[in-house]
Formats: sequence, C-alpha cells, structure tokens
Amino acid sequence: AAPTDLRHMAFEQLESVWPVHGSVLVEDGVASFVCGRSCFLDGGMRFFRLDARTGKKLVDVAFTDRDPESGKPLDELHKTLQMPTALSDILSSDGKGTIYLRSQKIDHQGRRVGIAPVSGNAIEQGASQRGNHPHLFAAFGYLDAEWFHRALWIYGENSSGGHNGYYQPGKYTPTGRILVFDDENVYSYGREAKYFKWTTTMRHTLQASSKVPPDVKVDPSAANGRKAGGRPAGVTFPDADSLDPADSPLTVECWILPDGKDGVLVNHGAGLMGYAVSLQGGKPAFHVRDAKSKTLATVSAPQPLSEGWHHVAAILDADATMTLYVDGDVVATGEAHGLPGRPKIPLSLGGGGTQWVGPDAPAAYRGMLDQVVIHHRPLSAREVLDRFARPEVAAAEKPALLCSFDRGDARDESGHEAHGVSTAVESGKGRVSAGLWFRAGRSNAKGKVANKTPDSFVQHHWETYVPVVTRAMAVAGESLFVAGPPDLIDEEYAFERLSQKDPTIRKQLAEQDASLEGRRGAVLTRVNVTTGERGGALELDSPPVWDGMVVARGSLFVATVDGRLKCFSQ
Repeated sequence: AAPTDLRHMAFEQLESVWPVHGSVLVEDGVASFVCGRSCFLDGGMRFFRLDARTGKKLVDVAFTDRDPESGKPLDELHKTLQMPTALSDILSSDGKGTIYLRSQKIDHQGRRVGIAPVSGNAIEQGASQRGNHPHLFAAFGYLDAEWFHRALWIYGENSSGGHNGYYQPGKYTPTGRILVFDDENVYSYGREAKYFKWTTTMRHTLQASSKVPPDVKVDPSAANGRKAGGRPAGVTFPDADSLDPADSPLTVECWILPDGKDGVLVNHGAGLMGYAVSLQGGKPAFHVRDAKSKTLATVSAPQPLSEGWHHVAAILDADATMTLYVDGDVVATGEAHGLPGRPKIPLSLGGGGTQWVGPDAPAAYRGMLDQVVIHHRPLSAREVLDRFARPEVAAAEKPALLCSFDRGDARDESGHEAHGVSTAVESGKGRVSAGLWFRAGRSNAKGKVANKTPDSFVQHHWETYVPVVTRAMAVAGESLFVAGPPDLIDEEYAFERLSQKDPTIRKQLAEQDASLEGRRGAVLTRVNVTTGERGGALELDSPPVWDGMVVARGSLFVATVDGRLKCFSQ
C-alpha cells in the first residue's frame, strides 16, 4: 500500500513510513484500509478499497493536507477548537454506505464528506447529533486507553472537542468513556449529567439511553453569558478602604482560561475614573481612566491568547506608566494620563455590571478565573515572573485583595476581609485547586439563574453506579457485561479532603492508584439491560486490556493486561 518502500524508527522499532493500520475493515466482500500516519506527514495518507477475494484494487485516494474540493489547506478549515481529521485510526462503518476515520465521513469512492467542522460554536457543534447516519465516534481513536477526561465516545452524528466543547455532545446524545449498543439502545459508562462542564471532579455511572437523540432547539447565543432579564453573572466587592486605588500605583493579576474572545475580567470604576482588565478579540487589555482628565488610556497585547491557562498582570506605576504582562512576558506598554481616584462603581469580576471603565457596553466574561490578586504597588518584572512560575505560592507582601476561590466563593484572603458576592457564578477546576467559572445565564431578582438549561437533554432508561472503573464492555441479549479495576474512592470527597489538607486521603488515593495500575485485580459483572439490576460478579486476577472483551457463539472472551485470554460460558 505504501507509495514507496521507505522505513524509519517509530516506537523503538523499524517501520514503514506509511504503515497500514492493524485492523482492516471488511464488509460486503470489500476490504478497506488506510496507510500512513497523518495528512500532514510524508505526502499524507492513502485510502484503499480492495476486492477481498482477489485483491483487485477498487479505490486508491490520497488524503493530503488540502481540501480536495477547494484546494485550501486543512488549517483554514479550522473552526475555533475544531480541526478536520488528519490522523489514522481503525476504520468503521455505519452499514449504510459511509465509512469513518475518527470523525471523518468517507463514501465508498473514497471522497471525504464534510471535511470542515459543523460550527465554530461549541454548543452548535456538540448539539449537531440528529440525522440519518448515527455512528460511534471516538475522536481520540478507538485504541486510546488513557483516562483523559476529554476523551469521550459519542453515539451520534458528529464529534466535538476542545476545552469548552468536549462535554457538549453529552447534553444532546449518549456519550461515555466507553459504550456499546444494540438495535435500540446505547449502554454507556459515562459521567453523571451534572459533570458535563469544566470540572475538577466527576462520577461515572452505567447508563441506558435511546439511540435516537432528543429533539432539542439549540440557542448558540446561550454561550455569550447574557440572557434576557435579571442581573448578569459576576462578582461584586464592597466599597472598602482596602480596595481604594486613589492616587496609588497598582498591580492587577489573575489566571484565566477563556471560553470566548471578549469580556471584562476585572473592573473598578466607570466613565469618570478607574481601571480595568479585559479581553478584546482574544487579546488581553489594560485600561486606566485618570481622576483629573477622565481620559481613557488602553494598552493591549498584539496577539490573541492561545488555548489553555494564562497569567495576566497589569501594572500602573507611580509615573502613570502602564505595563501589561502575559505569562511573565511584557506584551504592551503605554502611558496613562494620571492615576485613578476612588471610583464610585465598586470592584467587580466578570463584567457583571452595566458600567465599566471602557468605552463600550461591558461584555460578560466566559470561562475560568483564578488567583485574582490586587496590589497597591507596582510589581517588579522578577516578581511577575515568579507569580507566573509559582501560582501556588502566596504573594510575599500583604496585597490589597487576594481571592484564591479555593472554597468555591470570592472571599478575600488578604486579611482585609473585603469579601465579594457571587451572582450566578459556579466553581470548577482552577489553575490552582478551585476557580470561578463564568458561564451562560443571568440571575433573577432572587439571585437564581434564569433560563438555565438542564445539565443534559438525554433521558436515561436507567442509571446505576457500579464500583468498577470500566475498561471493557460487551452486550448480548439481556446481559450487559462490564469489567475493570475496582473503583475505590469518591472523587468529590477526595477533592474536599485534599482542599482541607487531610493527610489520610492520600493513603486512599494511593490505593486507588494501585487499583488503576492493575495491582488489585479486576471485577467482571453482569447487568440486566432492561432494568439495570446487577447480576453475578467474578473476580479477575488482572484487568482487561482497553476494550478487550467480546461475546461470540455463546461465550464471553476477555483479554487481560497480563497477556492472557479468558473464556467464560454459561
């Protein structure tokens, strides 16, 4: 299959530059396979279809780094965090004329169908699950055995990924870490619906759901953080003397993981005087409006932020020099017209008010926020770099405000006790321990989130907990078989104990580690597919390999990580 005989070292062995994946798809007398590793390497990959009996070549198509219709680079089809498929994996089929390579649809002539993602909006992409070709997607590859929290299997029409998109399909179609299905239902080992978000902890259950996804009308604007009616989400602090920036240099620092390109991170003041830090088109910006001229000065980063957490520090020196740092590096400098006075509009986080220091209407921030610290002095370049390199270390000098959000609220830990009040803001995994999560929704007059969508629109026929970290599943008749190492710990409890620095929890975590490493054996259990009731269970000496279980001719076969194949019969 390789275009020429070239070899190189890969995974400590000599291999072809264009290897054929070890699994070949055979259906209706035709064998389909792909050679090569990536559309971006060595001229790309090649897709073949052969007559399975004679070996006659029926289809030979190159999958390169170009869109075959427009000729544009695949990079230009990128939408936010969605990228066209470019890596090899096991081929699969829906049995209706469509072959799949990861999330890429391929017809029997080798044409890639729908190369570009559905949408750059995470909600639209994740919700696009109704159609005529439901299928099992494993965007990270069917053989990916790592327990990465974004590596979900999806039964639907489209895959989805990215830090704000990987959990979206679970709201609209059955998903799980691993799943199987029969003619009517999908059986998944997946997270509970309340964990379809950016979260530190999660809990997995066995679930049975219809293969037909719910009919849901999607509102993509739900991701913009502003709903009609009620107060906007945000954090507001009191008008405390400890927060007064009048005639003082200052430093504002925070860690951010944005879901959008715009939004007010920190704001103190409005159109008369004050300061603010915001995102504008994905670029951090620092704003200062001085007390005398009331003139706004702004400096902003030249480039948008890349994906992931970033440390932002904005410094106003005594001589009105403005300096903006991102991840310890200076990205912008400028001059303010003076220092701010004491604003009448109090300090807030997340753009939760109707006024701010900037020129336009305040945009609500969407994403994670952690480690907000305000100093009434300018930090040195070395101090900023140290704060970026060691976010878990508290500031050396007592700041004006310190919010770690480790307890899920906006309490001031500087000693000044200028605690903030959160409105419709959730807690999630932060840069250090917990952080605040600003997401869609506005609160009503009583402080409750208005227009809140359910955690998931998928309705389960049943849902049950099994004390098994499920690594293999198989379904046959009325029986669902699950196998994996013992699940010994509750993540919510463990996280709470860790946040309280309880040393005893580390022993329990070490035991769970030993279980996940296969040193505590495994459990094979049976569940009734109609009721969810658990039947008998067997102990195994070794856990199954990833997805290493199958039912054939009345027997259950389990391949285990110690190199054995076990057969169980009725």
